[in-house]
Amino acid sequence: MYPKLISLGFAVPNNFVLSQQEVLDRLGYTSRMARRIFERSGIDKRHFALDPVGLSWQELREANPPLALHLSLKAVEACFDGRWSGSDLGALFFCSVTDYNTPALGYFIGRALGVGEETEFLNIEGQGCQSSLPALRRACDYFQLHQRPALVVNTELGSTTFYPSSEEDLENVLTNALFADGSAAVLVGMDDDPSHPAIVDFLSLYSPEHLEILGYTWRDGRLKCRLDRSIASVVPPLIADAVRRLLSRHNLSPEDIAHWAIHPGGPAILTGVEDQLGLTREQTWASWETLRLFGNCSSATLAMVAKRVQKSITSPQGYAVGVTVGAGGACEVCLLRWEPTTTPR
Repeated sequence: MYPKLISLGFAVPNNFVLSQQEVLDRLGYTSRMARRIFERSGIDKRHFALDPVGLSWQELREANPPLALHLSLKAVEACFDGRWSGSDLGALFFCSVTDYNTPALGYFIGRALGVGEETEFLNIEGQGCQSSLPALRRACDYFQLHQRPALVVNTELGSTTFYPSSEEDLENVLTNALFADGSAAVLVGMDDDPSHPAIVDFLSLYSPEHLEILGYTWRDGRLKCRLDRSIASVVPPLIADAVRRLLSRHNLSPEDIAHWAIHPGGPAILTGVEDQLGLTREQTWASWETLRLFGNCSSATLAMVAKRVQKSITSPQGYAVGVTVGAGGACEVCLLRWEPTTTPR
């Protein structure tokens, strides 16, 4: 029996909810190129835990832990939905590319949830936007070995890694046009609910020749996001290759997939993936809508897309695919299936 995706929940901060025009104004961008980048982002508004403009790196890092913990617990609350508690968990896996603290935030989430002293923890840092699926894979491994529920939490406060620069730095303008704050929680386990899909398989595609195209670098004592201009042309074929490799293991093709949850890295990436896999906007709608309403929340975004897909399903059946891509151009793909049910005669 495959482990199942039991529940999804996410939370975004309401401290600062800004339209793209309001972000432009706050950053003081006035050039035609900066405005064009923001207007073509596919985003209407974004949520931020704090206003980072004018804050030092020290101030941003000190602000991160309490804000991230609060948001994480809101996401877990949405995931648990009053039906589960920390005492039900056997493992807790925390992921972030914007949380650089020791002890890692996962331990503090566990303490706040009241998990048991034998709870297994794993804290994944530095994998970027794609870390949600490697963590989900570890949660499935844990469940298959111990038969106890495992929780995955992804929390990203991109606002606490803000890098100040002029609008001539178009790479940084694009970063400031896309990323936002959010947290997501996913519960893995087993139950008899036919609406909860089985987690069937995973595939990771490592691309060493592209390690420098996406991630963080250090600049002037701060983290600075690296978004190479080649991303829009390099990433979609990598994603398509990863998807086809995974589907081929199960004698499937993209035409066999009923639901898609694709990490919305940006409009160019989404459009490229559609072209590479022959998908229509009707099939990728949840990714576009999540991008429009929340922006790119890094590793938390896939579960936000998946939640939107889940809520739209009226008759759960067939297959679903989840796709993430992140630091170094690495791709992760997950295959889910709703188990067929039989109606007694």
